[in-house]
Amino acid sequence: MTTRPPPRQELSRRERRKLETRHRLVEAAMTLFRERGYEGTRVEDITERVDVAVGTFFNYFPAKEAVLADFHREWNERAIRHAGRVTARTTLNRFREQFLWSVRDITAEDARLHRILVAELLTKPALLVDNRDVMERLFRIYDGWIEAGKRRGDVRVDVDPRTASLMLQEMFFFNVIRWGGDSTLDLEGRVTARLDLLFKGLGTA
Repeated sequence: MTTRPPPRQELSRRERRKLETRHRLVEAAMTLFRERGYEGTRVEDITERVDVAVGTFFNYFPAKEAVLADFHREWNERAIRHAGRVTARTTLNRFREQFLWSVRDITAEDARLHRILVAELLTKPALLVDNRDVMERLFRIYDGWIEAGKRRGDVRVDVDPRTASLMLQEMFFFNVIRWGGDSTLDLEGRVTARLDLLFKGLGTA
């Protein structure tokens, strides 16, 4: 019996080096965005911080904006992982648990960077195009919560799950945009109040 030879160690090392370089570029970019702002950071500043040639950056990213798209993708991946841990039983409380995690992640973990991302997404919505697949995965989870709510009886049977998911997500991001321009805004309070109000229309009570 013959066995397949193990993967070549050189390739494995090469791939690890590529991933490490990409990670270092992202980390350097994020640090500089925090320190100097997005517009105040050049690709040359990022590569200088990592001590690589400018061309190396473009081996991984087509433009500076792509780093923000990468940040947005990672945030959505975290949101998907959290959605898988949601324990609430009612549909309203599932969305409340998910959205309040999102608020706390945005405002406590890296608020300045999230404000930069929000500001850039407003002027460059094309940044979201490459992340449609990961956003679709998140929406499918939300669709499932709405469907389960219809079967359970806490969401009206005539509610279209995707329409409801989009409406809830749009409500959330509209308030994130407001918070992006006003650091004094009570984002958690606004999202909670509006979620309750929307579910008065979605719910069966």
